[in-house]
Amino acid sequence: MIEKLEILLSRLPASHPSIPLIESELQRTRAGFQGEKDVDYHLRELNRPGIFILHDLRLKTTTGSFFQMDTLILTESCATILEIKNYAGPITYDTHTRQLIRDHEVLSNPFLQARRQQNHLQNLLLNEHLSHFPTKAFVIIANPRTRLVVEPPDEKISQMLLYPSEVSSKITSSSKRLTGTELSRFVTRLNKLNRPFDMDLFSHFKIEPTVIIKGIRCPQCGTFEIQREYSGWRCRSCYSKSKSAHFQALYDYSLLFGQPLTVKKTLDFLQMTSRFTAQRLLSKVSHRDGYRYYLNLSVLKQHK
Repeated sequence: MIEKLEILLSRLPASHPSIPLIESELQRTRAGFQGEKDVDYHLRELNRPGIFILHDLRLKTTTGSFFQMDTLILTESCATILEIKNYAGPITYDTHTRQLIRDHEVLSNPFLQARRQQNHLQNLLLNEHLSHFPTKAFVIIANPRTRLVVEPPDEKISQMLLYPSEVSSKITSSSKRLTGTELSRFVTRLNKLNRPFDMDLFSHFKIEPTVIIKGIRCPQCGTFEIQREYSGWRCRSCYSKSKSAHFQALYDYSLLFGQPLTVKKTLDFLQMTSRFTAQRLLSKVSHRDGYRYYLNLSVLKQHK
């Protein structure tokens, strides 16, 4: 998601009204990603046989909607949900109003989110004939310098609240409820049921696809003044040369608009005129099915 937002920003006109909203979403997404990375550092202590750690698992509920867990830790004894928040404090949780407050700003209730995820997971376990498998849910404050005060004190809320260094101590090896084989099968099943979220950026931010800046960005100066010259590219702004500048443009197209590509779409987005050259460029980074080309994103990432 971070990459998609960055690419979208890089190809919008500087005056586009959606830019502040996209920048806000990007900042929030980066903070969340950094929080998960900080927690992952401490989860390394759990890297041993019999423990499975799944990230960003998005599953369908019994009513057809979806719920997503930041991190799910599975052992033969229990399933543990981690709702990770990278807050900057201080923060107060008002147990009377059930509101999380920071500088008079009311934030979404992470304890309610974690409990809701736990309920959905329990329903899924019931459908999978694993209702005997216990679940736990915690809210993780990723930044250890953030102080969260629960007022008035509430033991249930306090028990759900953890900092990253405390997580491993909560993954206990109590009485086993699943065999190793049953657990492995359940993990495989969860991965099969996973439906990763792919936001439609154009719809979400109310952007017309036609406003996207087309062309190849110069790797040196960042302008879209690149043009084809012999077997490479030359920037009309800084006069630098490149043989691989088109990789980033193809990657941008794929993340923004999806696949497959056609020669016509490639000519339009890369602002080229030679069908032969477009076909040759596509053939090196994709597989072809008729007139459709499916880009190999791992190849593009290596060269962009």
